[in-house]
Amino acid sequence: MTRFLGFINHHSLMLALVCLVLVLVFMFYKTKSTLFLLVIPIVSVAGYVFISLLGPGNISDEIKMAGLIPVGQPTIVEFMSPNCMACLASKPTMSALEIMFQDEVKFVSIDVLREDSRDEVRKYKVRSTPTYIFFNSTGEETFRTSGVARTRILKPELSKLLSH
Repeated sequence: MTRFLGFINHHSLMLALVCLVLVLVFMFYKTKSTLFLLVIPIVSVAGYVFISLLGPGNISDEIKMAGLIPVGQPTIVEFMSPNCMACLASKPTMSALEIMFQDEVKFVSIDVLREDSRDEVRKYKVRSTPTYIFFNSTGEETFRTSGVARTRILKPELSKLLSH
């Protein structure tokens, strides 16, 4: 079940909310029931608030306590899935970057489908795979990107990470 629902993120929930409100409006015009005049705004506001709470926001600095990031060394955390096509397409790029920066940067890969990684996925508000989060040597997030890894984007950010 979790693999089936793994593609749902806050954007798809927002789209589902819009579709639900459109169905409710259609039902109002079809039935002319005044009950829908009460239900439509309640569903809209409640759905928006719920989805906003699930959406990406400020990321906490708890990564140092999670044991993922060695303090004193810059780290890149890759949130990936073994059945994600963008993750598979990113493997060569990430492997090349890991070889290039192996002495300077620690690379951590987290499988979002594993049960024991659910807490990290929620904590860092990862909504799509692959997601790459760069942390400096003090454990602070400095850069985040999602989608297929591109050397022209990641390499300059890695250089910035190492220069600070």
